[in-house]
Amino acid sequence: MSRAYKVCVAESLRTVMRGEDEICGTIEILEILPRDEMAGVVAAELEARGFVRRADGTVASSCGGVEVVVDPRTGKVTVRVESVQEVELQAQASGHVTDEAWEKRLADAREGLKEKAVKALADDAAAQQSELRRRATAALEKALEGLRPELDQAVNRATATALKRRAAQLGAVKEMTEEPDGSLTIKVEL
Repeated sequence: MSRAYKVCVAESLRTVMRGEDEICGTIEILEILPRDEMAGVVAAELEARGFVRRADGTVASSCGGVEVVVDPRTGKVTVRVESVQEVELQAQASGHVTDEAWEKRLADAREGLKEKAVKALADDAAAQQSELRRRATAALEKALEGLRPELDQAVNRATATALKRRAAQLGAVKEMTEEPDGSLTIKVEL
């Protein structure tokens, strides 16, 4: 008469997972002044809005896990977000072994169940990773909603500053009016 033995295997995984997303774009920077001077004007305007100038010439801002990097020389904008989460996953698998040649069957059953549990852990980890990426993408989309108008305003202010400087270089500024809607009129005597 055969007896059946129940075999259970448990596996666990503890790891730190990261979900990231990034988007790159450009802002249009008019070359009213020489490129380096115009880059300085744009960087100064962004610094006035809370960005920090880096050694490589870019300006960056970071808030709530979202990092924005602007290269004022080229107009390249990179927005990056990263979500980090520590996870602990567990999986169990069980099966039965009869007592006929049970020692060999027990080792085979354990190995097969272990593979099944490890696969379940890998599937759970992939699902967690996918969820982290989804959350990172949602955070990125939310950040982009407010970022575009802010960058447009900064570039518009930098353009106005550059136009004022250029007008002063061309001759004597006779009259300058700036409207609330952002329009600028400069009369220069050459």
